[in-house]
Order: sequence, then structure tokens, then C-alpha cells
Amino acid sequence: MKKLFQLKEKKLKDNIDFELINADTERYKIRVSKRNLFSVKDSLGPSQDISDLKEARFFSPLTIVAEIARYLNYSPVAIRNALKSSKEGIDEICKYCNQFNELLYDVVIPKLFHEIYDIEEFEKNEDIEVNLVKQPESGYYSVKYKDDLLASRKDEQYKNYLGKTFNLDNYCFDSKPEYEMFWNLLKDDRLDNVWFTGMLTNGQTDFVINYIDPLTGSVRSYYPDFLAKKKDGSYLIIEVKADYMIDDAVVLAKKEYASQLADASSMQYLIIKGSEAKNPIEY
Repeated sequence: MKKLFQLKEKKLKDNIDFELINADTERYKIRVSKRNLFSVKDSLGPSQDISDLKEARFFSPLTIVAEIARYLNYSPVAIRNALKSSKEGIDEICKYCNQFNELLYDVVIPKLFHEIYDIEEFEKNEDIEVNLVKQPESGYYSVKYKDDLLASRKDEQYKNYLGKTFNLDNYCFDSKPEYEMFWNLLKDDRLDNVWFTGMLTNGQTDFVINYIDPLTGSVRSYYPDFLAKKKDGSYLIIEVKADYMIDDAVVLAKKEYASQLADASSMQYLIIKGSEAKNPIEY
């Protein structure tokens, strides 16, 4: 599925209410508390707000208009008029944004964007054939692996599963949970095929998901660990992650974009904790 977004410009109206008085500013505060080394969940006394130590930018009516115009690529004169005629007024907006710079980028600019533009979304569905493994120029790919984390189609233990897996001669896993998940999926009678796709991360496959890295704002490539075909013909995309990484910002970004791709392609995306890799999965 392809998505096209078209912007339609509107007339920027007066008396915009940015609702800054209702903004959740608690999430912008920096708090510190003391913890017991032997019981880190327990706080030793109340936490302290140290937000004043955070470096903040000071905005004047002139500089806040310039910053917004830079972001929206829009007329500074029109933006200045919109801020001056808003419910808060330009001076009050500066006051809020100087206290918490984040309000400018999380509230003021997005609000103005939607006041300036309407977004129309168009979708186009088309079937695309994806190569799980591209033809190597040298006739083979070389991949390093760790001890006890190699699965080979030549191994006797896999002889009963050769029709179900191994689109490559060898699978080189990065971790024991990935290896355990492989065995788990092989023994799952609900699946017709299981392919390990997480080892080809240098352009050797077309099975790649693009996402925006929340830490850098740049577009990056993500290669899921497994692709599985169910007996009903639908597919599962499966990722195995260490328990402590499940809520990592980058992992959540990958999950968001992979889920969008899966939903648009009538597939299902699953992310499994490493500690649960051996357990039967629910889907």
C-alpha cells in the first residue's frame, strides 16, 4: 500500500485558542530523588524539581515568530498576526514557551500547522514481490556467528523440518532467545513456513522496514528477526527483544512502523520478550 498526503492551505483565522493553560507541563519537568542501593524502587524522601538547571531558550515576540516561520515555511507577517490576535496573545505565548520551550514545538507549532493546512490522505494498494534473499554477486554471503548460535540445514536435528524452513543453508542467530524462538516456531503446527530474516542486515534482502529514529530524527532501516507463513496463507512478522529493551524508544519506533506495514499488508507483527521465546506464542 502506498499513501499520498496532500496539503490544502486554508485562510489563517484570528482568535486561535492554543489552550496553553491546559497543557500538561509536568512531563517537561526534571525531577531527582535519592534511592536505596539495595531497594531501588523505594525513594528516600520526596523528589526535587531541578528543571531550572535545564538550559532554556528565551523567545521574544520577534524570535518566536521567526522560529515558527522557519518550521512551517510560512509568512512571518501572517504568523505574527495570528499570534497577536490569538486568545492568549503573543506576549502570553512567549511567557508560556519561555517557561517550557517544549510547548512551542509540541503545542503552538502543531496547532498553527492544522490551522494553516488540511491534510488529505490517499491510498493505493498494489502487490509487490519481495526477495527475502537477494542473489549474491560472489555466489554466497559470509556471515559471522557466535558459538552454539548456528542452525544448519545439514544438521541431523533439522532433517524433519527442511520443507518448513532454511531458505539459506545456515541461520546465524545473534542471541540464545532468537535460537529458542526458531525452535519454538519450527514445532508450531499452525505454521507452514518459518524463515529467519534478522541476519541479513547489509542490503542482502528486500525484507526491510524503514522507520524514523526518535533519537536522531533520521530514517533508518529495520530488519525483523522472523517471517512465518500460517496455514491459512497469512503471514507473521516476529521480533525477539531482550526484556529490558521492550520499552526502549527506538524499539517502540520500529514496532510502530512495522505494525503499520503489517496491518496494511494483512499481516501481523509480534514482538516477543527474550524470556518468553521458548513459550508458545499467541496470535
